[in-house]
Amino acid sequence: MYNAEPYLKDCLDSVTGQTYRNLEIILIDDGSTDGSGAICDAYAAKDSRIQAFHQENSGAAAARNAGLAAANGEWIGFVDSDDYIDPDQYAYLLDLARRHGADIAQCGMIFEAEGVQKVSGIPNRETCADVRHIRETRRFFANSSCCRIYRRKILIDTRFDPGYPIGEDLLFNLHALQRANKTAFGTRAKYHYVQHPDSACNGPPTQRALVSFREMLTEAQRIFSGEDSLRQLCAQLQLRNDLDMCSKIVRYGLERENTGLIRELRGELRELCKGRFAGAEFSAKEKAKAFLIARSWALYKHTLYALKGDSICQHPNI
Repeated sequence: MYNAEPYLKDCLDSVTGQTYRNLEIILIDDGSTDGSGAICDAYAAKDSRIQAFHQENSGAAAARNAGLAAANGEWIGFVDSDDYIDPDQYAYLLDLARRHGADIAQCGMIFEAEGVQKVSGIPNRETCADVRHIRETRRFFANSSCCRIYRRKILIDTRFDPGYPIGEDLLFNLHALQRANKTAFGTRAKYHYVQHPDSACNGPPTQRALVSFREMLTEAQRIFSGEDSLRQLCAQLQLRNDLDMCSKIVRYGLERENTGLIRELRGELRELCKGRFAGAEFSAKEKAKAFLIARSWALYKHTLYALKGDSICQHPNI
């Protein structure tokens, strides 16, 4: 956590109150300047399952890597400090993994913003897939690491890449998928991703954050060039990310400093339209958006302004 004092107790209570009690709870205070560190120490003093670590501010990837280095459990899970989890999340995920003999188990996520909830990432029935068929699960495959548990043995040499401020979760998951026997997908949503007024996604992205996910996907396609299913998944995500980047550029007035990037994005979407969206699992709304961007940037801007921008602020790693 970093400066999560207003939300941290709710988060920690949701973890310490899990119905599955055999937990090793590792708290990483990533150089907080508020009362987060003191809260961590107080919880560690009253619960023997908790270890609290304090480090200089180094970012989310470095904090999670510190937690991985300290972990001894058979399974690994992650929770962001401004979110919370259902009381039975880990019992549910562990049962799901064991019943399917899977190295990774995923539940759905509940997005919460201004009193509105939206459930994402759940199939109609329990599903299990290996890396060769992971693209078939794209409609409910979550990029986030927080709605999963991983068998620790597949993460021995896997870490989050601090070079990507956005997208490090997905890259971590791709490496884990490559080493896992299979992933089990549950039909229940247990993780609560909360968008607070001061959440990072509610403000304009830095230039680095804007291009981070795109750069990560380009690198991932190179890394997994010999793994067709993962490479194709990244290519599909790249096209959808093109749409998201265009929205952000317009919404936050970033056109002047991104003329070259806009040209690249429009070129990729133009080719996609010419190919009648071959290889892209786009909805009708996404196809219309891609067509608008490819045909007329001015018309796209006008339409986006008329609709008051995209109404959902998506977590960058989901």
